[in-house]
Formats: sequence, structure tokens, C-alpha cells
Amino acid sequence: MKKELLTGALCLVVACAWAQSENTINKMDNRLEQLVQNYHQQVKSKTPNRPILKSQGQHFSTAAVVSLTISTHDGQAQTVADAIVAAGHSATKITDKFVVARVPLSYVEQLTAMPEVKSVALSRKYKPLLNKARAATNVDKVRSTSEFTTPFTGKGVVLGVIDQGFQYDHIAFQKEGKSRVVSAWDRSNSKKKTQPSTTLPKNETEGSHATHVTGIAAGTDVGNNFGGVAPDAELVLISSGLEAAEVAEDVAYIKKFAETQHKPWVVNMSFGSQMGGHDGTDPTENATSELTGKGGLITAAMGNEGEQRIHGTAVVQPGETYYLVVEPDVRDTELSDVFYGIWGQTNDGKEHFKFTPMLCVDDEIFEAKQAFWDEVLKRNSKNEAIAEHYKGIEDGSHKQFFQGYYTYKGFSEKAIKYNKLGNDADVQLMLKIELAPGETQPQTFHTWVESGYGHISTTSFDGELMVKGDSEYLCGQGGASIPKAIAVASFNTADRWKAVLENNDEYKTQSGKLHDISSFSSHGPSLDGTYKPTIAAPGSILSSAVNGEDKDWERENGKIVDNYITHVKTINNKPYYYGAMEGTSMASPFMAGVLCLWLQANPELDYDDIIHVLKTTAQHDEFAQNKDWNPTWGFGKVDAYAGLKEVLRMAKTTGVERVNNSDAPVSIQKTDEAWRILFNNAERYAELRLFNAEGKLLSSRRMEQVQQGDETMLSFEGLSAGVYLVNLRTAGSNTTQRVLVK
Repeated sequence: MKKELLTGALCLVVACAWAQSENTINKMDNRLEQLVQNYHQQVKSKTPNRPILKSQGQHFSTAAVVSLTISTHDGQAQTVADAIVAAGHSATKITDKFVVARVPLSYVEQLTAMPEVKSVALSRKYKPLLNKARAATNVDKVRSTSEFTTPFTGKGVVLGVIDQGFQYDHIAFQKEGKSRVVSAWDRSNSKKKTQPSTTLPKNETEGSHATHVTGIAAGTDVGNNFGGVAPDAELVLISSGLEAAEVAEDVAYIKKFAETQHKPWVVNMSFGSQMGGHDGTDPTENATSELTGKGGLITAAMGNEGEQRIHGTAVVQPGETYYLVVEPDVRDTELSDVFYGIWGQTNDGKEHFKFTPMLCVDDEIFEAKQAFWDEVLKRNSKNEAIAEHYKGIEDGSHKQFFQGYYTYKGFSEKAIKYNKLGNDADVQLMLKIELAPGETQPQTFHTWVESGYGHISTTSFDGELMVKGDSEYLCGQGGASIPKAIAVASFNTADRWKAVLENNDEYKTQSGKLHDISSFSSHGPSLDGTYKPTIAAPGSILSSAVNGEDKDWERENGKIVDNYITHVKTINNKPYYYGAMEGTSMASPFMAGVLCLWLQANPELDYDDIIHVLKTTAQHDEFAQNKDWNPTWGFGKVDAYAGLKEVLRMAKTTGVERVNNSDAPVSIQKTDEAWRILFNNAERYAELRLFNAEGKLLSSRRMEQVQQGDETMLSFEGLSAGVYLVNLRTAGSNTTQRVLVK
């Protein structure tokens, strides 16, 4: 084992070179404080338009307009928002405590000096959660006219989708030639100020994620069995930059729009990140969570990191030293960036750990020369560094954190040069983790690696304590980790699909057994004790609408010929495409569609009501066995029928307006052996009759004074194979359905 002494002190954070009151500094989170410090240094250097910070993939210059989440003293949010607008900038009150704003860097200190302001956080950036191969099956395997019929279709419910990659004019978002999109907001270009509109924006040319997600939740069935769960929901589509502050503003707009129409609403979020404390204390997430309430719900994708070794935790005892090695997923020039963060678990605002960056060279511990660290931390002409380190106290949780970033290729080359290593040496950054000087109590930390930016190495050293990687505690930040979001895991409803444009060639996914949890589905729990995941829904594999103008599709002669395309619907000589994708990004909108059905039946449902419904009605089988919550399945598999029964029962006790005199007075869950018939509203009487194909009456049953939420069973036991007719007659309706007994 090779060890060399560190030849000098390692400087991790740029010293403050500008005068400012400590009170103002303390109001900023660490990233914003660092950004403002760099801003002042750059202004002083008289090169005002040069880049001053690259952080988590975001680039800023001195002329940048930054997105912020502002926490105010109780009841002061509107005052702060008004002041920002009066200064010529953009601000939106989210709740009585929170404001989101876009302001130039030159205004930040003036903002933080306001006495009404408690704290200001720089907005984080999220990404769509689709890192798996696209794959497909029919949504109607789970919710269809053959297995579940209901008059509840999401009518009168607003479904908001915040995402990227919309084909706004897709046939899946039309009905009888008219668009179902009641409002759209293209915010994809952060430099262009836009407003929501009833006029559809231009279709996007990058990505299909948003189109696919929306189709699963609420696509119109155009005769191809790819209709969504809630095909009559009203659509509000927002193409977002997916910055945290912007997302909060998006949700606030959807809520305001729906409430103006006096309608309940659901927002779907199929995006996220792993950078954060995973403890429910993020200011923007809390602001977004407060927007929910009666008739207002959020669903969010849990994440697709279930097979990734990107989390670790340890309890450090006095005198112990742990080592963390984070390595790139691949060692090439484009995909070799590494980004990780560590959060202590004591929330007293003090530093309990000492973090020392080091090198792992050919699986040995190496303490590098100071000249090397000076070089990799130095900024180039673009003001970018090969490695970056940030440390401090988290604004929301008051926990100590340390975040690190390095580019493998440049880092390795510099390490070899400055430390006189062999040219073929395998070099990775590692972190030595000890208790801070004078710390006498054991301390716990958790570490996460951003998905797609490396993983925790299995490298070990004889006799040394290593942080071991696992796939636990991976609730996606920014969406699923919102305290009152329904966090959705994915299970498998099919394992193969046919590519309609490639002679029906069949493809198979690798996401696990049918009906089991999807291997990619992220596991909980969340550190704040909330139910993450909350429930599991179909996410592998689903076919839904995709964006025909997405430039990434494989094309020949202008037509898409990609092997992920499962269906093409041509109307007026224009092709509309349906394709295959999988991920918790697909499970979340499925759950959003189910919530639209439930809100139509009971528009007063809130987050606590949904938790109750899922606790009491989730399905359990040989895969989802545990009837209590667990960090893989949540409460189990969503059961749209059983949940509908429960929300109807709840609506009856609260006097909520319900379906009356419907042409379809019941919802039916169908199996080969029996039908479970649920009454959607109270009926003076109901008569249920069974006929054979020749019209001969085989059985008859009459029920008096039927109550909303009552249920009856129609068994086919003892019947020979063949076609039968089921007739249901009430005071206001008379319907007949066919059943095939096998």
C-alpha cells in the first residue's frame, strides 16, 4: 500500500473578496453565495461577460439572470414579490411564505438585504427521468374496455404536465377534431419571456418524453388501443426548463388555472435529480408541496436508478477514517464527468466532518502534491475547472454538506503529470472522511452520486473502512421528494414489443419478470419518513403517443423508421406516431390518470385522502407481498377499481356532487370468472339479468335502494364456454354488455 504525505494545505473554497454584511451572506445558500462571490471578482477584473461559474451543468456569466427560491417571513411573500417586480424583474408568489423570481446577479444583494426575506436559494436543474431503453406494451393490458369499464374518464379534471418534448397537435390530444389542450406554456427557451396561451406553441423538435407521458395519462383513444387512463381530462402542457424555481411557478399556474375554472387538478412530474439531502427540507420542494390541497394533487416519478450503485452511508466513530471512491461510468471524453455530494445527518448548523480530497491510483491510496490540486482547481479561459469542491451548511436542513465534481480525463492526465505517475496509471478522485477536530460523538452521513455521473467504486484497501455503494434512498429530488407528492415506482406489465415499421420484428426488455417490480425502479426510503415510493404503477413497458417532429428518430425519406415505433395512425395524409418507452417516467403519468378518474368521482380529495385510499386498496400478490409500506413497492400495486370504490364511499359521506342518471351507472372490473360491479351513484333500484346468446334469461337479481359505492358480484361459474349478455337496468338507464366465457 503506497502513501505519500500531502505537501501543502488544500484550498477548497474561494475566500470572500467583497464587503457585505454577515446577515446578508447568511441568507444565501452555498451555491448562490459562491456565485455572487465570483460575480464580484469578475466585475473587479473588468471582464463582465466572461463565465463565472459552472455548477451541476449550469453556466453563469456576470450578465446572467438567475432563478431563485425566496423564503420570507410569514405573510410577507406578496410584499417581496411586489418589490422585485417594481425593480423591473420577474417574481411570483407561490405561497404566503415562498416566492420564486428571476433576477440579474447585480440585484441579489439588494434582494437579500430586504428585512422580509429569510433566505434565498439558487434554483437547481432537473432532467427527464428516462435513462432506460424505450420499450412498449398496450396500456389496455391494465386499464381497458376488456378489463375495467367506467364512466369516469377524467372529465372536468385539469391535468397539468411539466416536461420537455411536446407535439402539441398530436391526435392523442384531440377529440372530435378539437384540441383538448386548454392552455400551453413554452418556457423551454429561458432567454425568451413567454406567457401561457390557449394558442398552441410550435411543436418541439427535441425529444418525445413529454408527448409520451401525456399520452399515457390522458391520450385520446383513436381506435388503436393506445388511449390514456383519463381520455377526457383537460390538458395544461408546460414545456419547462426544469429549474426548481420555475417548476414551482409552473405548478402555481396550473393550480390557479384550475381553480379559476372551479375544477380539481393533478400535475405530473416525470423528472428529478439525485443531488440533495433527500430529507424533505429543500425550500423549493416545500413551496411546491404547499400548493397541494383539496382537489389538488401531484404525482412524480420515483427515479430509474434501481440498478445503480450511487448511494452510500456510514456511521463514523471517533478515531475512524472512511474512504469514498467515486468513479466514472465510462472512461471516455464525453461521458466521464463525476458529480457527487455528501450530507451529514446532524441538523445543528455545525461542521462535524473533515473532508480531504485524495487520489486512488491503481487501487492504492495516494496523497497528491499541492501543485496538482492548485492546477485542477484553477479555472481556465472559460472559467471552468477540472475539479470543483463546495462545502457548507445546507440552507433548509442546517446539515453539513460537501459536493465534488471532476472530469475524469483531464483529472487523470493532470494527476499523472504533476505526481510523476506512470502514463497508464488508473487515477480516480477519492475522499477521506473523518470526524472534525474535537468531535467526540459518532456522526452519520449519506452520499449520493448524480445518475449518469459515476458510481461508488467497489475498490477496497486492506484494513481500511470504505463507503459501500447501494441503490437505496434514491427518491428523486425535485419531484418525488416533494413532501406531498405521490411518488410512483414501476412494475412490469409486459416484456416485449413489436416494431411496426420493421416488419413486426419483436424486441424484449430486460426489466425483470412480468408483474414484478421493474429492475430500474428506484428504491426508497426518504430520510424525512414520508412514503417514498408511495405506490407502484405500470411503467414497463408502455406504448403511447410520441413526437413525430423529434429530430432524434431514425428516418428514411423523411419518414420515421425507428424500431421503437409500435403504431402509426394516418389522418388527412399526416402520420401520427406511437412508440415504446419504459421508466418510472411512464408509471407516474399512469397514476396521474388514475387520480383524474378518482377526482372526477370525488373532487375534494387531498394528499392525506390519497394516502388512505392507497393504504387500504393497493393490490398485493406474489411479488408485492408486504401489505405494509416498504421501500420497493410503497403500499403495493395501484388498483384503480378498488380505489374508485373507496373514493365514492368517501364522497357519499362528504356530500360531494357525483354522477347521476348516467348512461353507464356502474364501473365494472372484469375477469374470466366474474364481474365486480360498482355503483357510481345511488339508485332507487337496480335489476341485473344474465342471458345466453339466444336471448334466454338465465338469472335475474333485483336490488332496492342501492347506495353509492355499493358493490355486487356476477359469477360465471358453471356456465359453458360461449357468449352471454349482461343487462343492467336502473330508474335512469338500461345497458347491455357482452361477455365471453372461456
